Amino acid sequence: MERSLYKAIEEIRARKRASLYLLYGGDDAFIAGWLAAELRLALRLETGDEMVEVAKFVFSPERLENCLTTAYHGNLFSSRQVVLCAGFDVVTSLVKAKSDAAEKTETLLELFADPPPSPVVFYTGADKLDERKKLTKRFLSDKRAVVISRQVRRDEWLRIAKEWAGNDLTLSSRQWERLEAHCAGSLAMLRQEIDKLSLFAYERGGRLDDTDFDHLSVDASGGDVFAVVRLVLAKRPAEAIVEYRKLPERESLFALLALLARQYRLVARVHLQPEVGDQAIARATSTPPYGVKVAREQAARVTLEEAEMMLARIQSLEFMIKSGQVQERSAADWFFLKLFA
Repeated sequence: MERSLYKAIEEIRARKRASLYLLYGGDDAFIAGWLAAELRLALRLETGDEMVEVAKFVFSPERLENCLTTAYHGNLFSSRQVVLCAGFDVVTSLVKAKSDAAEKTETLLELFADPPPSPVVFYTGADKLDERKKLTKRFLSDKRAVVISRQVRRDEWLRIAKEWAGNDLTLSSRQWERLEAHCAGSLAMLRQEIDKLSLFAYERGGRLDDTDFDHLSVDASGGDVFAVVRLVLAKRPAEAIVEYRKLPERESLFALLALLARQYRLVARVHLQPEVGDQAIARATSTPPYGVKVAREQAARVTLEEAEMMLARIQSLEFMIKSGQVQERSAADWFFLKLFA
């Protein structure tokens, strides 16, 4: 049976899940991850087993047995595991009829006769399925399977976007339209943009005026100041420089330094208050919980000493620019050069 993405998600949440899922299309890796997460939650509620996780495989004739064993019997940690199988090109024209992978079709068809107790999500990056193949026909016709294209209907796209925005972000009709055009149907990009906009809007009551919105939601080819921040804290200076040089001329170095300082302060606080939860730190710093979660992940790579050093460096650089000791462009070069030290 074929379903739209959000319809399939709604059925899972209503405890009407299928045994087998087949996803296809260019954005499928992100969609597969989201679908698997929803299935994991549903399976935990269904079984009462908190140990249920997602087991990931890359499809090949050699690994098929391990994939199916996990689907039917679980693994060392739990008897039920959501199985995610990437590279499932046997349902497309990419895999020829006489290949080793294609010869596993009969084994895969047995899934329909005896569906596994745990759901299996197969996915392929191909834009089209080969409907001449026996396995593809079975996926499309059997009620125990759900086939999902990456194409998301516009009404569903908006429902997904507003669900992810929650109470943290409220956009105007114009802003939703601009965001839809910017993301060009990519749910992975939509998720990233929603997180970024929510972080910035948190201190503004969840709303952004058009100037702020247009400034934040930029084309990837034009650079992303938030991406620069992530790369700096990930200690990837060469990539950070490349991303910074994509920024439009109007992008101030001061804006970047302010964002960096805020993130390094959060990292330092996470180190200094390891016993304090994300929600408490978020309230104390007027930061959305998502921002604290990111800082906690970054704290695994950035020590307290490094965070304090970077804060001192940022403060010194701002003073040098404002006092006329160095030009802004030269200051940017100096800052990134120091990252290699």
